[in-house]
Amino acid sequence: MKKRGVLLIGEPRAIDQSLADGLRQAGLEVRLATNGREALELALEMQPEVVLLASQVPPSETFDLGRSIARNLPDELTPAILVLPDADLEGPLSTGVSEDTQLARSLAIDMLAQSVRTLAECARGPERADSRIECHGILLDSQRQEVTVDGALIPLTPTEFRMLKALMSRPGFVLTREELGGTPEPKPPPKPTGEETAAARTRKIDVHVKSIRTKLGEKGEVIETVRGVGYRMKDLSSVATSCG
Repeated sequence: MKKRGVLLIGEPRAIDQSLADGLRQAGLEVRLATNGREALELALEMQPEVVLLASQVPPSETFDLGRSIARNLPDELTPAILVLPDADLEGPLSTGVSEDTQLARSLAIDMLAQSVRTLAECARGPERADSRIECHGILLDSQRQEVTVDGALIPLTPTEFRMLKALMSRPGFVLTREELGGTPEPKPPPKPTGEETAAARTRKIDVHVKSIRTKLGEKGEVIETVRGVGYRMKDLSSVATSCG
């Protein structure tokens, strides 16, 4: 199963490092991003269950960053997003403070870690049988965000995964390029030449489909091109192989 976990955004303080250590001890992967661009790239890679924003992230950026991460992940993988406290908990835990203060800080960190672990467990949820689609020897698992062919893991990007899932969910049905490109991708810096043309969007979809076919190897031929319309997953219901 793909190991998800917690994404921490910002320059970590002592309290954040202590929290990260506690989460790792609880079996969660914790990754660090120091800026928005890096955060989005890591979010697409690890698909975190929880995103933690360190308090020094400017408030004006917090909403836009959270929205960008949520928008570029599948709906079922939208993470919980928390802003960490601006703490009187900051500073070394063992120097210049009383034992009572050290204890209070440790308890606060433990309580915060427990809350984050609970959120991660809720986001992970029970594995559902209907999250798996098998079609022509291709197995797609939405909960695990994995695609395998004859037991071999196929490394798809989030966009490729979503497009393949759409095709496998309706074998024999034609999906237009507009339907396959329905979820926005990470937005590049604005181009001075204006908005992306329809032809450019069409080429982008075609490039993604070509990449999926290449990664699927011999199984790539089950994705058929319907000239002038879009693509479909070949319907082999008349033979032994089935989808469902």
